[in-house]
Amino acid sequence: MTSDSRLSHTVTTLFAMAMVLVVISGAFSPQVETSSLSPAQRHEMRSANLKKSLMAVCAAYLLYSALQGPDTHMVRPHPAVWKVMHGLFVLYLLFLVFLLCQETTDARMVLQFISPDLGIELPERAYGEGDG
Repeated sequence: MTSDSRLSHTVTTLFAMAMVLVVISGAFSPQVETSSLSPAQRHEMRSANLKKSLMAVCAAYLLYSALQGPDTHMVRPHPAVWKVMHGLFVLYLLFLVFLLCQETTDARMVLQFISPDLGIELPERAYGEGDG
């Protein structure tokens, strides 16, 4: 593969990703008047917007990792797979560092934002009873 063909694929992929990001950002969707929404609807809209934005940031970083990531010795199934895996590991590391720097209650709120089921207390269970 020559460097010219690699460059053309890189430019094409970056252009396509830029177009996807423009669509995801909501540039073509109608503007919503937030003053007419209830506080719960505003909170839900902000939460959905934040999740969508974070997913777009992660997707953009993973695309960058696939295109510009370091070459490795692993070539099966495809080198881009291992570059994306490396990008996922870096994102996970950054997320853990972010959580480490948060107060305990703030870290719990972040985790509840990711999965709302985490804030529910589990019922008390006796695990050692009934083992005759």
